[in-house]
This record gives sequence, C-alpha cells and structure tokens, in this order.
Amino acid sequence: MTEDRRRGQRLVAFLQSAECPFVLYAVIIALQYALISTTRNDDVWFAGVFGGSRPTFAAWWGFLGDRWNTWSSRLGIEGLLILLVQVPVLWRILTAAIQLAVYRMLMDLSGCPKSSRISWVIFAVCFIYPLPILYEAGAIATTLNYLWPFAAGLFAVVPVIRRFFGRKTGTARCLSSIPFLIFACFQEILCALLCIVFLAALLWQWFAERSISVYAGGCLAVCVAMVVLILVCPGNAARTAQETATWLPAYAEVTGLFAKLELGFSSMAKYLFLSFNPFVSLFCLALALSVQFGDNKILHHLIGWVPFVFTTVFGLVGERTGSLFGAVAWLRASVGELGTGFSVKAPLTMLPDLLFALVLACILLALHFVIRDPKRYWFCFFLLALGAASRMALGFSPTVWASGERTCTFLYICMSVVLGMLLARLTDRTAAAAPDMPDTETSGGAA
Repeated sequence: MTEDRRRGQRLVAFLQSAECPFVLYAVIIALQYALISTTRNDDVWFAGVFGGSRPTFAAWWGFLGDRWNTWSSRLGIEGLLILLVQVPVLWRILTAAIQLAVYRMLMDLSGCPKSSRISWVIFAVCFIYPLPILYEAGAIATTLNYLWPFAAGLFAVVPVIRRFFGRKTGTARCLSSIPFLIFACFQEILCALLCIVFLAALLWQWFAERSISVYAGGCLAVCVAMVVLILVCPGNAARTAQETATWLPAYAEVTGLFAKLELGFSSMAKYLFLSFNPFVSLFCLALALSVQFGDNKILHHLIGWVPFVFTTVFGLVGERTGSLFGAVAWLRASVGELGTGFSVKAPLTMLPDLLFALVLACILLALHFVIRDPKRYWFCFFLLALGAASRMALGFSPTVWASGERTCTFLYICMSVVLGMLLARLTDRTAAAAPDMPDTETSGGAA
C-alpha cells in the first residue's frame, strides 16, 4: 500500500469520525475569539477599575469589598473579570477552551461519545444557539457572568445526570467538581437552578433507588450555603434599589408575588413567541417535524405544528402580519413593561397569558408524542421547566427588560439540549427501535 493511499484512508477515517466536527468547531471558535472585540460596554468599565495602574492585591480586594457593600455578591466572577479584562488574550484562550469543554461534556452526556452523527448534531446545535447574546454587555463581562458559570455548573451536574441514566462517575471526578460548583453559584439565578437540580436528584434517588448520593447531598449543601451568602449581601439590595430608579421606576408598583411571576412569564413569552427569534422557530420546527415523522395520528400532527405556526405568525414575520391583521398587532403589543396587566376582573387581559400557556402545553405534549421513554421525557420536561424558571425569575428584578436577551441564556441552553435530542432522532431513522439514551456505559465510581 502506497503512502498516499494510507494518507487517504486516514483522511477518510477522520472525516467519518466524531473528532471531525469537533476539530472544525475548534477552528471556528478559535477564529471567533481571535476577532471579537473586547472594548465594548461593560468591558471598558471593568478595564478601568485599576485606573490604568498595575493591579495589586490591595486594589483588587478593595474593589471586591466595595462591590459586596454596594452592588453584588458575585465576588468570584467579578474577581476574575477585573483581572481578565487586563489580559484579553488570556480571556480569549480560556473562553474558547471552555466552549470546547462544554462540547466534550455534551458528547459524554449523549452516551455516544464516539458517534460521528451525534457529534455533528452537537456541532449544529452549537451554531443554532444565538451566541451573540453572550456579548450583549461586552464579550468578557457577559461570558464571565453567563458562559463560564454555566460551564462550571454543567461540570458539577454531569455526575448526577450520568447516575440518572444508569452510568457511574469516579470519586476523584466528583471531588474535582466542588470548586467549579462554588464558582457557578456566584451567579444568583444559576445558584437557584443548581439547588433545584441537586434537590430533584436526591428526591429521585430516594424514591426510585431507595438510596441517596453523598455527592448530590454535598452539592446541595454547597448551593444552599451560597444562597445564604447571596441573601446576606448588602450590595444586592442596594443594586435593586438603584436599578429600579435607573431602568424601571414603575417596577416599584409591582409588589405582589403573582404580579412578579406574571411579569417574568409574559416577558419570557415575548422573547420566545412575539419577537424575531430564529432559534425558537427552529426549535419548534424540529419538534413539529419530529412529530410528523415519528407519529401517525393527525391530531398529534396538528398539536406538533401549533408552536411553529404561532412563533412564525406572531414572531418571525410578526411585524408584517401585524400590519395586516389587527389581532396579531394587539397580541404583540399586549406585553408591556409591567407585563400584561393580568386581572380576572378584565378577562381580555388574561387572553395573552392563556395563549402563551397553550403554546407551551403544545410543546410539552408534542415532546411526549416523540419521546416515549418516560425517563427521557421527564428529563426533557425538567430541563425545559428549569430553563423557563431561570427566565421567569427576572420578574423579581427591575432589569427584566434592561438586561436584554442574555437573560434567556440558561433557557436557550436547556432548549438546545432538547433540540439536540430531537435532531438526533430526526437523523436516525432507526430511533424508534433504539433506546432513547444509552445506559450501559460504566466507568466505576460513586456518583
């Protein structure tokens, strides 16, 4: 066999392997972070913290003390942030590496780490995800506040997900997750979500296995401790008062629990269904096609297409259809700065939220038609509920609108995982006869 032929065979083997899309993704990410600007919005402000002087421990510690008292409990995040804005090259390298690590973790969680098809699905989902929202407030500041904590939290959650699907994780891997978990918990919303994840893991383990994981219990204790830290931080209350005056003075009128939940729900629905949002439309299209090809009942087909049609008419081409149909324009304008004004005394104000709830119910029903394995379906259900909770929590903040679409980061991530599952099934015509998620892989250990 000639050398050229051997090289050709190696090239073909590489192109057919799971490493090909990963390497391509790495090249694209490297180019992205080589070119992205780090001199916009919050990046500029944080870069000026030391006033052009060389950072010292005293100045660094003094800044964090001031932030604790006047603005934020995100000491771990901002402590890194004010250092990395001084050396953007290091941030570029580390953030690219973190995105690649997330890719690898998703491959591991798929249960098919050597599958070329699954790797291409993850590659596609990574680019369907609306990455620009991670740079809204400045590339360094936004990634440090969202992408980095998410990656750290995912690293900590991987062992409990593996256990849920019947796989084990080594003790050393579990112990190494704790520092990452602590860092992730400096992000307040993510900290609350992680509390829910580990509590749910413990409840499932107890009721399904009649045992509990020391790892999950320890992680829950860490999360609760971090919640206490967030609650006692004087800066968080001070920031809320200042942001109310700056961004949404009318928010002071939103005092009831239901009103804040409604504001969180309707503002989430506006981003999902009433705005130009190709990501959500693609998610709904993949769901509709999955039902179309995976189920033979007409009623199920109709339910499956409802979310896509709704997001297209009211969101994707909403401006054009709104100029033609008054009902479309009315619904698109129904969510104001304080929500829909939901009131049982005025039934018309209830209609938008009822329509949003109907669309969400159709999404969950359509998923049920496609994913028949109960364990995997409830995993998807839990993911979407978790993502929705992360965005609805903004109803308790006066920056519900000012923080922009980046507040949907965790919701979109949860949707991306479900989207990946749908694409995996769409690209595998034998999916109906195959298990929804492999559960035979083991690596020894205690998670």
